[in-house]
Amino acid sequence: MIRRLVWLGMWLLVARGLFAGGEVTLSGEGAQAWAGSRFPVITYGDYITRTPDTLAYLEVREDGTFRVTFPVEETLEVHLFPGIYDLYLFVRPAGRYRLSLPPRKDKTLHDLLNPYFRPEVHPWLPQNVPAGDLNYLILRLEDMYNPLFYRHASLMAVHRKDTLLPVQLQALRDTFAGVEDPFFRDWLEARIALLETMGMPRREEVLDRYRTFALRVRLRNRAYMELFNQVFENYFNYLTRHRHAARLDTVVAHGDADSLRLLIRDDLRIAGDGLVDLVGLKGIYDAWYNRTYEEEELWRLLQHFAATVIPSLRPVARNVVRRLGLLRRGSPAPLFTLPDIAGKPVALQDLRGKYVLLNFSSRLSYSSLRQFPLLGELLDKYGDVLQVVTVAVDNDPAQLRAFVEEKGYRWPFLVCGMECNVARTYRVKGYPVYYLLDPQGRVVLAPAPAPTENFEAEFRKILKEKGLRKAEASPPAAHQ
Repeated sequence: MIRRLVWLGMWLLVARGLFAGGEVTLSGEGAQAWAGSRFPVITYGDYITRTPDTLAYLEVREDGTFRVTFPVEETLEVHLFPGIYDLYLFVRPAGRYRLSLPPRKDKTLHDLLNPYFRPEVHPWLPQNVPAGDLNYLILRLEDMYNPLFYRHASLMAVHRKDTLLPVQLQALRDTFAGVEDPFFRDWLEARIALLETMGMPRREEVLDRYRTFALRVRLRNRAYMELFNQVFENYFNYLTRHRHAARLDTVVAHGDADSLRLLIRDDLRIAGDGLVDLVGLKGIYDAWYNRTYEEEELWRLLQHFAATVIPSLRPVARNVVRRLGLLRRGSPAPLFTLPDIAGKPVALQDLRGKYVLLNFSSRLSYSSLRQFPLLGELLDKYGDVLQVVTVAVDNDPAQLRAFVEEKGYRWPFLVCGMECNVARTYRVKGYPVYYLLDPQGRVVLAPAPAPTENFEAEFRKILKEKGLRKAEASPPAAHQ
């Protein structure tokens, strides 16, 4: 008995050591400009939906120092988004990285209102690692690769053959011939494969080239997943154009996950479950946004397919289901509570009982200003069955309140600051944007037409279908 206890104690010590050995530490100093800031450290295990996984939160102390630890079981690319920046860093289990933050530059309200805003992407290079560290290897590779990519892409755009490409790709291989790191080798081969497949006119050639590299899925290797997304973009459209249209139609109509897998295996001529499942999820995801098939048919197929993917792909499947299910017609609208201009909390669920026209706007957006009066007209006309709610992306509640009171608007304006999670949840990319919810809080239209885009006609049609009021002969709200 004592011997067993001794062995158990030794095993626990080893296990504890292994777990502690997986802790990554990020630390630094001299970041007084960011004092008091708190940023999530995220990684991506799913490059189909690009849903981030939060690993920890980095807090900058008043003296400008920071330190954060989190467990890691494999090589990961992590990101930090301070202000306008996207900083990326490759970390290993038990790695300790000394880092610095860039000069402070916050997003402006213009950046937040700009649907095309992209952060400045920079490698977050550690100060305490040798030149052979993965971060410096990938930086060197990308510095060599990017000019090749843009040169090759420009030649492809004018249908010119890139005769230098084979020599240049071989030079890449020769430069890094002595590097044996598996993560880096996968990154290198993915970059080379991406360049080679760009010049292949037929998808069959692309798949033949890709097949030799793709069978072992590398979910957390960004270069691999960028190659995957390029090769399998709009895969269902490809199937319908290449002998499989009737077969795919039957699969989607019946929501048959097993038949979809069989179709993908036949097309790719592979047997590996991981790649087949990933291609299936990507195909359904792209078809949803391309409206290749009816939404309800794709939703049924996704439910069956996601429930039967291999264990390593279950997080990706959950993300796809969550992303496509969010704001789907008939699904519950994401709940939130925000303060109104008087500081009183307003919960979306408390507005049930009427249809809700939820709009995300800004008083600094010309289109929003132009449509606010039309929202008032809709409220005057349909106030017995419709509630208008504006989520205002504004960092100055006092100015927003003065604006609303000056204009005499009579519906709730809720304050959503410059870093508004509610807007992200509703996937708001520009302003204004509208959503129509039914009296039970379920999504009816996402997005809904703007008041200047015939919302009233759509709403009257919905009311008529529900028998709430007769279709009216009056035209939609006029606009200049």
